[in-house]
Amino acid sequence: MTVPLEDVRAAAELVAFGLRAGARPTDANPYGVLLERFRSNTEFRTRSRRSRAGSA
Repeated sequence: MTVPLEDVRAAAELVAFGLRAGARPTDANPYGVLLERFRSNTEFRTRSRRSRAGSA
């Protein structure tokens, strides 16, 4: 299965946002946009979870 590089980057960025103290997702910032994508896109959510687990 080939995963688009953009999806890998976005998943890693979402995890990084989640690890930042004080980071708050809003509709107008990149964290909020990625979080909405995570919530609404099953494939992206699965890839993000795999990335977080280290099994991209």
